Amino acid sequence: MTMMMSFLRGTDLSQTMLSDLPRVAVLGLGRNGTVAAACLASAGHRVHAVDTDPARVTALNAGHAPVDESGLFPLIEGSLRNNRLHASTSVIDAVTSSDISLVSADLAATADGDLDCEPLLMLADAIGLALGLREEYHVVVVRTAVPPGLTMKELVPRIEAASGRRAGEDFGVAVIPAFLRPGRAVADFLEPIRTVIGALDHRSRSLALRVFATFDPNPTLTTVAAAEMVKQVDTAWRAVRSGFAADMARMCGRHDLSCSEILDLAGPGITPVSAEDLQAVRMVRRRSLGEDDDVPLPAAVAASAERQVSQTAAMIMSWRPRKVGILGLPLVDGALGESPVLALVAALHEAGAEVLIHDPAAPTATALGEAISHLTRSSPALRALPFMLEDMLRPAPEHVTAEADVILLARTCDAFQAAAYEASFAGGRPVVDARAFEMTRARRRIAA
Repeated sequence: MTMMMSFLRGTDLSQTMLSDLPRVAVLGLGRNGTVAAACLASAGHRVHAVDTDPARVTALNAGHAPVDESGLFPLIEGSLRNNRLHASTSVIDAVTSSDISLVSADLAATADGDLDCEPLLMLADAIGLALGLREEYHVVVVRTAVPPGLTMKELVPRIEAASGRRAGEDFGVAVIPAFLRPGRAVADFLEPIRTVIGALDHRSRSLALRVFATFDPNPTLTTVAAAEMVKQVDTAWRAVRSGFAADMARMCGRHDLSCSEILDLAGPGITPVSAEDLQAVRMVRRRSLGEDDDVPLPAAVAASAERQVSQTAAMIMSWRPRKVGILGLPLVDGALGESPVLALVAALHEAGAEVLIHDPAAPTATALGEAISHLTRSSPALRALPFMLEDMLRPAPEHVTAEADVILLARTCDAFQAAAYEASFAGGRPVVDARAFEMTRARRRIAA
């Protein structure tokens, strides 16, 4: 038997889903949980959402979205009007009144970069207490990205101990990773790129299908451990691709080549698993860590990015700027992607520079802050950045270039390049190409 198999939608199942929809508890009202609660309620499920923050609960019950996501407000408004959505701070009330629980808690990073899973373990205790108060079979679905093995080795034993019940006999367990892009999370939930359901037993799988096959009639079915690993691989691969893109940009910059033109010339030959990708990753390993190929890929890429940020921040601060201007942000289809540029902004602010940012394509400061809080690589300085974005953002390029002592060009755009050129050649201020972490030639440095 293969580890994964496809599920084909059947007439009987679709009819079942259209009637007697499972009641859902959503535990956590961050982006992941809020989007799930709104989308499931809009699809006809009765949803009881839970969060430890009373402000989020009050906001949702009043028809306001606790997070900034396109298309979220009308789903919440319609679900409240139809009495299909309710929020509270009680995990016990939510679990005892539902058929399936989606664990969607936000996890913060520890000082060493690992996930702080203690809040998730405490949530498992609360779920267990609730399961001990009910007789009906209930399925606990983990939607939070967790380290491989955590669900069965730590969460399930805590639930069993608190409930006095056994997984697979008295309650079900599944892992269904969330693949949601900041700014596009609602669209990604309603029309998912992929749906992976890792279930402990047949009953867990059947109930999960009644909920998620509504949005994806052909999900991939696998084990709990495999579903956990799929999310980790997805996260690591995005980190590797980010490192590869930065590496390619640096190499092209050294030879005065356009990164986008090279990609166009390469055409369809550049694939996510091409030999060129692997060679570039090996280069990142050698240059950043000086070790052999057994170095973990995410660690190599992260070390390379941290080194770039440190060197670039030191170069910029050597000019002793009071203000540093950023033209553009690392955006992918309008959503914030992972990039060393964000860590560079945090490092500059931490070094004492006032940072000014302009990008008309960027979402609101609230959405940017929420996206930063979900980045997989996060330093203390970067985690503090969301609280400062409101003061950093400027409405036009000239509001950045008129005040800044140093300009960073962070995204390809004719208007940004023109503004940077004017600042460099007319204003005599240095310009740093943050897309490649390479300094462009400036007419002179700022006087010390």
